[in-house]
Amino acid sequence: MSNVGGADGLGSAARFNSPSAVLADSNGNLYVADAGNNTIRKISASGAVTTFAGSAGVTGHADGNGAAASFNAPLGLGIDSLGNVYVADTGNRLIRKITPEGAVTTLYAGGSFVSVAVDAGGNVFAMDGNDCLLTKITPSGVATEVPGPNSEAWCQLAPTDPILTIPPTPPTYQDAGLANDNAGNIYVAASGAIDKIAPDGAISNVLNVAGLRSPAIAVDKLGNMFVLPQSAYNNGETAFTIEMITPAGIVSTLAGANGNVGSTDGKGAAAEFNNPRGIAVDTAGNVIVADFGNDTIRNITSAGVVSTLAGVAPAPGSADGVGAAASFNAPQGMASDSSGNLYVADSGNNTIRVISPSGAVKTLAGSTGVTGNADGSGGAASFNLPMGVAVDGAGNAYVSDTRNCTIRKITPAGATTTLAGQAGMCGNADGTGAIARFNNPQGMAIDCSGNILVADTGNNAIRKVTATGDVTTLTATTTSLVLPYDVTTDASCNVYAASTYSNTIGKVAANGSVATLAGNAGLAGRADGTGAAASFDFPMGVAADSAGNLYVADTGNNVIRKVTPAGVVSTVVGTQELGFIAGPLPGGLVAPVGIAIHDRSLYIATGNGIAVVNNLP
Repeated sequence: MSNVGGADGLGSAARFNSPSAVLADSNGNLYVADAGNNTIRKISASGAVTTFAGSAGVTGHADGNGAAASFNAPLGLGIDSLGNVYVADTGNRLIRKITPEGAVTTLYAGGSFVSVAVDAGGNVFAMDGNDCLLTKITPSGVATEVPGPNSEAWCQLAPTDPILTIPPTPPTYQDAGLANDNAGNIYVAASGAIDKIAPDGAISNVLNVAGLRSPAIAVDKLGNMFVLPQSAYNNGETAFTIEMITPAGIVSTLAGANGNVGSTDGKGAAAEFNNPRGIAVDTAGNVIVADFGNDTIRNITSAGVVSTLAGVAPAPGSADGVGAAASFNAPQGMASDSSGNLYVADSGNNTIRVISPSGAVKTLAGSTGVTGNADGSGGAASFNLPMGVAVDGAGNAYVSDTRNCTIRKITPAGATTTLAGQAGMCGNADGTGAIARFNNPQGMAIDCSGNILVADTGNNAIRKVTATGDVTTLTATTTSLVLPYDVTTDASCNVYAASTYSNTIGKVAANGSVATLAGNAGLAGRADGTGAAASFDFPMGVAADSAGNLYVADTGNNVIRKVTPAGVVSTVVGTQELGFIAGPLPGGLVAPVGIAIHDRSLYIATGNGIAVVNNLP
């Protein structure tokens, strides 16, 4: 179920679509960059939400008043002393200015800006998300580059920790948070460092915080800093928390808890967030959060009490039924059988679901909300974060039971057994049955000989499992696979892997070597092109059609890419904007993960639902 929308209204009557930034003015109003709606929203002190500029669902770059203006995926906001709001209009590569009356003009063009802040002199600082370069723009529109502390870009690249969260969140490779304080200082939070740019231009390091990568940041009138460690990891879990840093450098968690993903209001660690992206401090000292994954705006008091200020979080579910009557909870891997039934690893529910060609959903194995490793029939079986699924010619389903580090088998009648690995015994060992070891296995496929291929993510390998549970390692230990999340085969028996953390698609040779078919190792991007000229951002899913073309869930770019056998990459679904848009292609997606193909239909796991594209381009 989804509560995404663009409706104005009071509190929970309002709807948002991927809010990405928030700021507060001196009169108690809040402004929200509602990226999926391509609008700037305003929330009054009484909680009334209105659309300040732009029109929901309209993409463009027109200047004008209120609804006559248009934006393209606005991601950052800043405000000056006169109440003018500045917008990082990312999709348009513009910095826009909105007067208090709602008149929109273009201040500067020329960068994929993701965050913005304004100093006491009205100078606008904007961070480019592609190259992590900081630009200073005067009120008259004159721009100069502000080099980082080492006369280089402000951010580092590429986290190396695995992500095993629900929903999965691609790492932010090059974004940096910007904020300003009452004294006119600009703060830059990037790659674990918080630096300060004084009004005279002097740059100094304020604090280094281990584990923080590209957080958003806000500063209150007492000098306390609040950060969103969007891509921080603790023991492999994403830290959806709001951290407070005092002027003395003392770091504490104001709200949220490591590994907890949800929408629950509450105090401190009892509260939950879902990929928060923007943060601000209002005139009363409350911390305001743009909770991107929940499509809500949250309020946190100084005591750490979290409440939902506006919007309604989407409600995951587990209901069987037909079409929209069914519900899922962060579905991941998918596979189809010869009859067109779609098998879904419904990860958040710890179940395996089946969708018939008519759209009827039923639960094949596992019980909603039950975590375990029990074998058994139907609901008597239990799983622990199933992430991948494959189906053989006899209708048996195979499941990568990720946190159990096992491979499970489900017969057509729903009887579940453990085929390989031993629950809770993660590692890296070939062998038969319980002797074998996996490390957070995820995507799966069936090869031309009927063997199960497993993307053994934590081991940076593709493993092969026979129908009798004999496990061998297919890829050589020297390959360039970096945390592969999925694997597939084409009609010619070629094997391909989504090397998620190297942002490449690899082709696996018979001798186990891996050649890069498309993408450039270590470089995140969104370019179409051939081979290394193309780029991806956290590709998670991969599937092949009957002609040998690959389709890639390019999660960080919110799109589906097509890769021909010659390595030519094009974007076929989604526009790299934010928000789910049904209808004619390209449409819109939010962080697509698992994909599957049957005949000419492409199935996409996105959010808490399954989308379908018929008649593949």
